[in-house]
Amino acid sequence: MNIIWYNRTIKDILLRDRHQIAFYLPYELYVLFKGSNDIKNIKNIIKLEIGKSILGEHAISIKLEEVTPEAKNLFLVTVTVKEYSVYQKIKEVLLGYKELIPPWTAFPNMIAGRGNQGYEEHYYWSYWVPYWRGMSEEERNTYCTRHSAPEEWVYYLNTYGKKLLED
Repeated sequence: MNIIWYNRTIKDILLRDRHQIAFYLPYELYVLFKGSNDIKNIKNIIKLEIGKSILGEHAISIKLEEVTPEAKNLFLVTVTVKEYSVYQKIKEVLLGYKELIPPWTAFPNMIAGRGNQGYEEHYYWSYWVPYWRGMSEEERNTYCTRHSAPEEWVYYLNTYGKKLLED
């Protein structure tokens, strides 16, 4: 079943004896290890950050199944837990993260608004565009400034951005 959180989809998988959540790493966690390619280090940071928000005895039961680099700056994270209460708490923690990594950061070579088939196109249309649509004009401007949107992206979003909001 898919759950929409802040206009982005988090894959929520219920297995027989455990619960699994898959999500793209939000910007707030990404900045903690920006530039690091060490998956073990990234896993430890994610586990620590999620674990900080959950009762101590439950932090041990969080299993990071996978941290998959889908692009230079984009990671798909899969977390598995046995207890339903921990699963619910992780979902609450994820609700606290509100910002997606912009496509120009996730895919530095992506042409504005035109992702290649595969990860770029999927991330852009399935995650980022719905997230963009959920922002006010002021929030979109602030987001572009905060994330140093390249000129070609600013031009694209100002010129064709209204079409993105209509579809």
